[in-house]
Amino acid sequence: MANRKIYIGWILETMDPTNERKHITLLPLFSGYRDENGKTELTTRYDEIYAKMNAEEATADSNIGHVTPDDFRVVLPVSRVESANYFDLDVYRRFNPETDLFLSPGAVNP
Repeated sequence: MANRKIYIGWILETMDPTNERKHITLLPLFSGYRDENGKTELTTRYDEIYAKMNAEEATADSNIGHVTPDDFRVVLPVSRVESANYFDLDVYRRFNPETDLFLSPGAVNP
């Protein structure tokens, strides 16, 4: 993104050049930002949020039953997207070993 924000996730809807829709919709698994040197800093693990939501959904006393993963969809204007790339969690871990505490081995790979 032009503001250095990063989203990693599943693409749900892409831009359609044949009509006025000029956005991309995704379901994030991770988000973060690029620091001043361009290094990726991941700050939020949506995969853990979704797992907790599913676990709480199974309990009768949950106070978040009204929220679903669809509520976390992110709509990005194409004009603000600076790049889009494939992301592999194992490769990221290999070259960023200091993040292993944040990204557990059981994390979902988008």
